[in-house]
Amino acid sequence: MESIVFVVAAALGFFLSAVTGKYLIPYLHKLKYGQTIKEIGPTWHKNKQGTPTMGGLMFIGATVVVVVLGYFVLLSMGLVSTQQTVGLFAGLVMSLAFGAMGFADDFISIRKKQNTGLTPKQKMIVMIVITALYLLVMGLFGGMTTQLVIPFIGSVDLGWFYWILMAFVIVGFTNAVNLTDGIDGLAGSVTVVVCAAMMVFSSMLSNASLGLYSAGVGGALCGFLVWNFHPAKVFMGDTGSMFLGGCVCAFACSLGCPLILILVGVIYWVEAFSVILQRVYFKLTHGKRIFKMSPIHHHFEMCGWSEVKIVAVFSIVTLIFCIIAFFAVQGMVEDYNAAMQEQLMAQMKAAVPGWDEIQQRQAEQLAAAGIDAGTLTQAFSQNMAYAREMAAALNEEDGTDANPWFEIPDNEWEINRKATSELDDGQLRLLALGAPMLVYNGERVNTIDCESDIETVQNTLESWWGVVDHDSTFGIVK
Repeated sequence: MESIVFVVAAALGFFLSAVTGKYLIPYLHKLKYGQTIKEIGPTWHKNKQGTPTMGGLMFIGATVVVVVLGYFVLLSMGLVSTQQTVGLFAGLVMSLAFGAMGFADDFISIRKKQNTGLTPKQKMIVMIVITALYLLVMGLFGGMTTQLVIPFIGSVDLGWFYWILMAFVIVGFTNAVNLTDGIDGLAGSVTVVVCAAMMVFSSMLSNASLGLYSAGVGGALCGFLVWNFHPAKVFMGDTGSMFLGGCVCAFACSLGCPLILILVGVIYWVEAFSVILQRVYFKLTHGKRIFKMSPIHHHFEMCGWSEVKIVAVFSIVTLIFCIIAFFAVQGMVEDYNAAMQEQLMAQMKAAVPGWDEIQQRQAEQLAAAGIDAGTLTQAFSQNMAYAREMAAALNEEDGTDANPWFEIPDNEWEINRKATSELDDGQLRLLALGAPMLVYNGERVNTIDCESDIETVQNTLESWWGVVDHDSTFGIVK
């Protein structure tokens, strides 16, 4: 169901952004908010002088509308947790703050009629403050820990140094996205690919808020590209590029793996490092250059590549690295599930008398029904934390003890909001413990045939979560 929300969010974002451009661009022309082109840039960029800037307002406004509306839809469907909510809005506020700084930079540049706005020192101070506040909120309320996940390798607890590293990553990548915005459609096109990848990753991790955010930004960017693709009728300016930098960093933090930016954001950091290498080499060699011009997209321009070709190639490179990142995220999910399952099984073995024997008898019962018992246990560990949170929300809503597992027997309401006939084996794993009965392909199946086993397991669950409805079939929290 959430996939439909994401598609609608992307479509609405596209519509709002594209329609806004029809009215915003003439208004920016009227205000004479045109871009000033640097003298040191490619000579053929001079014909872009006066093209309206601050066009990032188009997709910023569309994103905010889509995210807020989409959030309430997801909330009504029970698909977002408290931590996901914090991650979503903390990330959105950080992005808006970066966008506001970019807006100030653009505004000052226009008034001066020079391509210089805020000083580098002023920008750095503002960015550090914004980043520090974001990390503070995420650390206190958003579930962010000091455990650094390294794609394809594993994880390590960095302690207090983690926060310094994250500040460096966020500030660095936000500036890198800003540097990528140098030719028509480049930053927007590359970031659309990143947004699409994040939508896929959000599904893998059951993170609906991340899926909504990335869908909203991606759709709104597509609407902006209607006006920004070569030859551009409007530029996003620092207003848009700084906002996008904040969005990309927020995506990675919500994913739980900020270093995934090394893969999905390959173009961003290559652009940034090309500038750093050029400057360092220039100073060390007293005037020599590695590239004909930096950032590196200008080097390819000087080599004769068209802007359209650069955008296409850079987007394809991003797509390739996003595919590599897919396998990294897949490994993260598998490692997390394995760790959670091992931890849960250890808890159950310690808490439930005769646990191994109960598992054996349950496996035989499930095998007779054509259901794999091993796969069932894994989803229980995946969803345990979410189930507790759902139960707490229900308790707060109606003031009663709520069992996070049950479904009303007459199917008037199910926590998972899906028809039981649509449940796959992965979702059914959740029912491996304490479920005397489940609905599988529309039919009820006993999962534990021995009454003493049922009582033993359910008593354990009751001691953990409170009331357990022994008479109902059990549903699934996804």
